[in-house]
Amino acid sequence: MIAEFEARILALIDDMVDHASDDELFACGYLRGHLTLVVAEIEPSGEHTPEALQI
Repeated sequence: MIAEFEARILALIDDMVDHASDDELFACGYLRGHLTLVVAEIEPSGEHTPEALQI
């Protein structure tokens, strides 16, 4: 479940690339990296719900 949730969020971020300003692109890169890091940190715990992302 967490993989699908992550994929949906990353797809939304990627969809912004064509029309985003420089500031928005910076924020998108930051959010993308942060989301990937958090998912990687919680994955070994076995919690696979979006609620597990709330740190």
